[in-house]
Amino acid sequence: HASSSDEASLATAGLGLMLLLIQRFRRTRDVQGQEDIGSCPLLLVQFEAQITTCIRHNMRSEANPATMSLALQLLRDVIMAQACNSTQRLIAMLAQPFSGPAFEPDPNFCEFASTRAFVMRLRCACEIL
Repeated sequence: HASSSDEASLATAGLGLMLLLIQRFRRTRDVQGQEDIGSCPLLLVQFEAQITTCIRHNMRSEANPATMSLALQLLRDVIMAQACNSTQRLIAMLAQPFSGPAFEPDPNFCEFASTRAFVMRLRCACEIL
């Protein structure tokens, strides 16, 4: 899976594709075998485990900040589309760094890139709440 690759360029391309899939299928319901279309679950819920793994992998502390920003956008889109059963777990993943007393830039990347990823995290949290 490109979106879970440790290679930043592959992860970026894979996350971009995942974002596109979420945007395109966010309202698509799984109607197979169902009579009442309104009560059908979203099709994306079937892929919750794969999507969550992709998000978690790209939000690791050693992840490239640009890749992390894309993972945060994916996390936001999944929560906003209600394409998962466990939104609380995803929200906890988003809010985890806010529990610290202060923001510390990642020493593996420049301060600008780390700060930009943190601001993206704040923006996503504000959009969800």
